[in-house]
Order: sequence, then C-alpha cells, then structure tokens
Amino acid sequence: MLKLNLPAQIYIEEGSKIEAAFIEACEWLKSLGVFTASNRFATYMKVLHDFKSAEPDSLQSDEGFKNYIIALTEASDLIRIRKWMERIDSATYLQQLKKVTSGTPFKSKIGADPSRDFAFELSISARFIAAGYPVDVTSIADTITWVGKHKIYVESKRVQSASKVLKRIGQARDQLGIRLKADASSKSRGLIACKITDVLNPGLQIAIYPHAMDFRHVSENALQKYVQNNDDQLKLCIGKKQLGVLFENSLHGLAYNEMDPTSEPAFVNCRGAVLYQHGLGTEDESLVIEMAPNLSNQNVI
Repeated sequence: MLKLNLPAQIYIEEGSKIEAAFIEACEWLKSLGVFTASNRFATYMKVLHDFKSAEPDSLQSDEGFKNYIIALTEASDLIRIRKWMERIDSATYLQQLKKVTSGTPFKSKIGADPSRDFAFELSISARFIAAGYPVDVTSIADTITWVGKHKIYVESKRVQSASKVLKRIGQARDQLGIRLKADASSKSRGLIACKITDVLNPGLQIAIYPHAMDFRHVSENALQKYVQNNDDQLKLCIGKKQLGVLFENSLHGLAYNEMDPTSEPAFVNCRGAVLYQHGLGTEDESLVIEMAPNLSNQNVI
C-alpha cells in the first residue's frame, strides 16, 4: 500500500472577503440563470445576512449555530467551484450546476442528496483546474483531465454510509475499466475520487478546537485510520491502469481557545485528503507523486 497524505497549508482570510466572494458566486449563478429565491444558496445568503445583522443573538440556539456553520461551509464550496469552473464554457456543466443549487439547505439525515453529489463532482473538476490541468466535463466520465502525456478519467463518488463505501468504489472501478478498455491508449489512466465526510462524521457534528491546525490533524487521522482499517478490501478496488482512490474528508467548525483570554472564534473549513494506491508501477507512481502536491494547498478565494 502506498498512501500519500496531501500537503495542506492553513489560509487565513477576513470574513468580509469570504462574504464578498460568496455574493459574487451567487451573482454568477444568477447570470447563468440557475439562482432563484427558493434555492438553497439563497437560504445560506439569508442565514449569513441575519447573523451579520443580529449577532450574537442569532447564534444563541444550537440549531442557529449549526445552520450558520453549514451556510459558511456550503458558501466556501460554491466559491471554489465558481473560482475555477468559470474558466471553462459554462454550457458544458450547466445542467450539473442547476442540480447543485437544488436540495435541502440543512439536510442532517443520511439519505439521497443529489445536489451535494453533483457539487462534489464539480469540486473535483475545479480541483484539477486549480492544479493547472485542463479538464473536460462533457464526456463519459465525471471528469477527464490531462497530466503531461497522460489522459486521466476520474469517477467521483460521495458516500454517506460506511456499509456502501467499498461497493461504490467498486462501481467506480468498473466504470473506469470500461472507459479504459474503450480508450485502449497506453497513456490513459483512471482515478477514483471518494468523499467520505458523512462516513467519518455520521452526525455531521460541528467541531470546536483550540487551533485551526487541530482540524487538519483530526481530519488526517480519521482518513488514515479508515484507509488502514480497510486496506485489504481497498486493494481489490484498484483496477488495471487505475491510480488509486483520492479520499476526501471535510471538517468544519470553530477554532477557539477558551483558555486564552485574547482568543477570538474563527470559522475553519478543512478539506483534508489522502491518496490511496496499491500495486503501481514505476511510471504510475511517478505520475501520482508529480500530480498529488498540485491537487492540494488550494485556497478558497
């Protein structure tokens, strides 16, 4: 097993900049005709506005606090998508974007949630664009990207149940196998992206730690533990000419040290990842080592 913990840097931004970037992202949705007063991002905008105008009373209830953190998290995800996806023709992903804006704003129970599934797919495409790689979202895979001479088919799976992770990864492996067989190029490869946030944090609990770095450590440790505990099964999920599984775990909450009288609460959105591989040849291992750092250390704005 080869496991790469992707490097992570802590970026600090003023809340006003995040708010401004979110407003711009919503204006972008409006310009594309996929923003309405009833969609979930309009709800997040209202939550953030109400907090700004009524703090601290708006966070007195547990529900109000959780909704505020969720709104900030979802806003950050949209900012990332808009920042990078607007660089390519919106017509190629407009239908996906429409689905991203739908769904329940504060869904807490595990179940079907297509809006966030499509958001994850677009966020993976955005991750590759941010890394400097061209992407195609119009073809038979969720994302197709090019890294040097290699064409990489990416299948993205957002999984909410621990019992379904290996099954969904197996489905992605089979999908990639079909793509690669049809392609037949010696330089084509496959990669699975799998978001397991709901698996590692089933109750979607809001975290509060003394320091922002604590979020990174908790997220990384959870990912490493999952990979180690499931190594034997994961080996079977890596198909021929497939680079591995990019596991992603998002952890959000507040950094606040109550023992420090000078500490002020700060919102933290930690997007941790680990890249699991097994049985790679020298060429593919070099490709992964070259690609992995570029897929990490990406700021929200």
